[in-house]
Amino acid sequence: MKTPWFVGLLWLVGVLESRAQLPFRVERVGQEQGLVQGTVSAMCKDSRGFIWVGTQDGICRYDGGQFRAYRPSATDSTAPVGLFVNRIIEAPTGDLWFGTDEGLNQYHRATDRFTPFQLADSRGRRMSNPTTPFRATAQEVWYWSGQEGIVRYNLQSGKKRVLFNQFSFAFNYYVTQNATTFDRRGRLWVHTDDGLIAYDTTTRRATHYFSRHAQNRLGPPLVFYDFHLARNGLIYLVYADGIACFDPDRQQFELFTSWQGKPMGQVFDLAEDPTGQLNLATLNHHVLRFDPVARTFTAVQYRPADQTQLGDVYYLYHFGDGIIWLNEDPQGLVKLNPYGAQFGLVNGQTHPKLANLNIRTFAETPDGTLWVGTLGGGLQAYDRRADRLDKPFVHDPANPQSLPGNQVRHLLTDASGTLWVATDQGLARYRGRGQFQTYRPLGATLNSGRVFVRHLTELDARWLLVGTEDGLFLFDRVTNQFTEQSFFRHKLIGFAAPDRHGRIWVGVNEEAIYVGQLHNGQWKRTAKLLDELIAASFYADAQNEWVSTSKGLFRFDSQLRLTKHFNESTGLPNAFVYGVLPGQAGELWLSTNRGLCRLAVESGQVRTYGPSDGLQGNEFNGNSFYRARNGELFFGGTLGFNHFFPAQIRPNQYKPTVQLTNLTVAEKPYNLPAYIGEIGLLNLPPPDNTFALTYAALDYFSAGSNRYQYRLLGLDSAWVQAGTQTVARFIKLPPGDYIFEVRAANSDGFWGPIRRLAIRLEAPLYLTFWFRFLLLGSLVAGFYGLYRYRLYTVRQQQRRDLQTAVQTQESERTHFARELHDGVGANLAALKLYLSHVGSPQIPQQDLKTRSLSLLETSISDLRRLINQFSPQSLQVLGLSSALQQAADTLTDTGQVQVCLHIDPLPPLAPAFQTNLYRIVQELFQNALKHAGASELTLTLAVGPNTLTLQYEDNGRGFDPQVVRPNSQGLTNIRHRVQLLEGEWTIQSAPGEGVQISIRVPFQPQNT
Repeated sequence: MKTPWFVGLLWLVGVLESRAQLPFRVERVGQEQGLVQGTVSAMCKDSRGFIWVGTQDGICRYDGGQFRAYRPSATDSTAPVGLFVNRIIEAPTGDLWFGTDEGLNQYHRATDRFTPFQLADSRGRRMSNPTTPFRATAQEVWYWSGQEGIVRYNLQSGKKRVLFNQFSFAFNYYVTQNATTFDRRGRLWVHTDDGLIAYDTTTRRATHYFSRHAQNRLGPPLVFYDFHLARNGLIYLVYADGIACFDPDRQQFELFTSWQGKPMGQVFDLAEDPTGQLNLATLNHHVLRFDPVARTFTAVQYRPADQTQLGDVYYLYHFGDGIIWLNEDPQGLVKLNPYGAQFGLVNGQTHPKLANLNIRTFAETPDGTLWVGTLGGGLQAYDRRADRLDKPFVHDPANPQSLPGNQVRHLLTDASGTLWVATDQGLARYRGRGQFQTYRPLGATLNSGRVFVRHLTELDARWLLVGTEDGLFLFDRVTNQFTEQSFFRHKLIGFAAPDRHGRIWVGVNEEAIYVGQLHNGQWKRTAKLLDELIAASFYADAQNEWVSTSKGLFRFDSQLRLTKHFNESTGLPNAFVYGVLPGQAGELWLSTNRGLCRLAVESGQVRTYGPSDGLQGNEFNGNSFYRARNGELFFGGTLGFNHFFPAQIRPNQYKPTVQLTNLTVAEKPYNLPAYIGEIGLLNLPPPDNTFALTYAALDYFSAGSNRYQYRLLGLDSAWVQAGTQTVARFIKLPPGDYIFEVRAANSDGFWGPIRRLAIRLEAPLYLTFWFRFLLLGSLVAGFYGLYRYRLYTVRQQQRRDLQTAVQTQESERTHFARELHDGVGANLAALKLYLSHVGSPQIPQQDLKTRSLSLLETSISDLRRLINQFSPQSLQVLGLSSALQQAADTLTDTGQVQVCLHIDPLPPLAPAFQTNLYRIVQELFQNALKHAGASELTLTLAVGPNTLTLQYEDNGRGFDPQVVRPNSQGLTNIRHRVQLLEGEWTIQSAPGEGVQISIRVPFQPQNT
């Protein structure tokens, strides 16, 4: 929601009206802060909030904290031309126009680039052409040209029209820009070397004022430096003797040439503030304010942070926010800040009579005198009304009534108005007229801890508590005697103070905070609160007790319970808090080692002030804080002291906006089609996911003391507390849409609006939808192809298995047929022959019977053997192990081969598995008997995890596997059966070395 314009106006008017009571604060902005050159000849605050500064060495942009310079370049066509900048204006589009000694320049806000315009001679060579623009629209720009006169330039057509050139104008030391401009009625007022010209662009009629021209209409001849068309319709001209007020409608004028009865002298520049008052830059009187209604002048009051007076002021600028900008040529810019802290300062520069810069204590006596105790400079009286320091009281060894020591550590004005002085050489009572009465504990020697008094507290009309570097004492003001408190013997006392409950709080340095009471003149401890710290001070309000220490500020309730602890983690600039004083609105003022703080107790908000706010320095001192009867606060440090009324230290309520100023990717500059501050959406391609955004708070009130927060929505919703850092870095972000948000707080902690930038990190190709879709399709196609291939291989394997089974069957059938043919068939043929001779007398019948029965028995035996080979009954009856043992025994019984058999206990196996394994062993035995010529063989059947291993070895004749292929019928049968069992086998053999065969087949145990 935008703030209504009238609300902002009321705020600004309130700021400006307050200046009548409070002086401006002077802040210098020069080359140390980045200003390119100290002579500022033009300034403009654009619609974004940036301030553009034109100097004699180029133009730069200022955001309140940093400058960015734009320099001419012979190799860059988008750089400006010329160095001496004389005027800067803004077009409705947001683009800027400014003139230089070389020509005209257009700044393109969207791209952060320039378009220069220069004149060329007949040969095409560029000409020097001092130029001042004074009006700009989206279509055209009006400017004064030293070579051409008044020119109207059309941006679309590129054509220009010279309207008026019958006058002379030249820059000089005091006049660095041509003030020509239009008024509200459309009249063009032309700034010349000889007065002012009113030019009607329609009729082309010129009317001369304040001129030596023969047709001068009104006013004496004036060579003026600048003029201003005020909102009330009047024209104000500044010149060597003062200011001229000209009413063009009434054709009247008035000259103002004196102030306070003295000649006003040179007035170089002027600017109008939102209230209609004019601020004038003068030679003799610095800055004056002119009230057009009362027609009176007043001096603008200011208070420099460093107490150095203003130099010569030649140019003055006002942008409607209450700040007055001055050019203190050649030192740079001076900012008169209405929100500057109003601290009074007493140091060696402001008050050379200050006895010592190291201020240790204050006290006020009933006559209103403020007494200041120093470290080594004695005691000094300060007249606040006259802002004057008197001659200090110091120790004089020849005068026993002088101050006992020059280190004054604490001052106390008791209820009777007597001033008591704590020094390094004893306690003193001021008797007036520079005379002191000194008191020391009985038996104490000089330069000892017992006489080094650090703190004084009045208990009642009789007793003082005296804290020293060597214990705590009660001092009786009637008897002038000290009573040592034995509990604190040899302890360095930081403070001793009573609370509203009658208890006494004592801080012992490097030890603790003790709470107790006095009984019969001796302190009795009741509580110990904090350990291992330096005790600085004690303060009690209506509800709480406060203790400031080297570890922060602690708050206790009436029951001695710790209720709050303020330190660096809660916003204090430093944990060492020396003093605590109440303000006028419930706040507390704290002195620390890093400045002065205003603490809002309820909210915990902390505002820190430092040397740039007018403080004596960053470091303050213990006991060096005091609240006078009129509410004025005093804080002393190592370089002097400050004094102020809390109501004068008004908070800065300006809420700064934030602008994005730069983008880097991977720590390198990044080229964008538009300026980073002008885009709403930042698109970054896949490699550019590590980037940094630079931002700036456009805040000219806070002197660069802005704090920032940022976050990247889509990554983290929590605010990052960036402090004063102006760069947000992000490393290797995943692709996606984000929103970058940043905001700034001013010097008093008021947060401004959020600045947002949408960021889109494009996904790399492999993360895009189409890539994933294609990849998924490819994977599906690949898996389908693998499925088809697997299906093909399974079918091929099935074909091979079927072929193997068929081949095995055919081989067995062939073997069976051969056995029948060679054995049983031959026997049957012989038996048939024998039977054909039955009844033949040639063969004895008994012999024929015997032979026939023998052949028949042999045939029956062979048939049984063949049947057993194809369907071994022993395997079905005995099992695999016993069947193999029987086969081995049968082979051994032949007397040709000795068989050694080793079989592990076998698990239950499938019948088909047992049959194939049995057939393999049968083939091995038959090969050994028929072909190998072996006399010994060894067969081992080992059982492993889901694997059976068959090892065969004989001592037969062997063969060369490379020459004799293992494709005999027996080996072929073995190979086929191993394939059926999905196993693997190897053969090792050589001529004369026998045969070694290893077969490994997988198996699944069968449930019995």
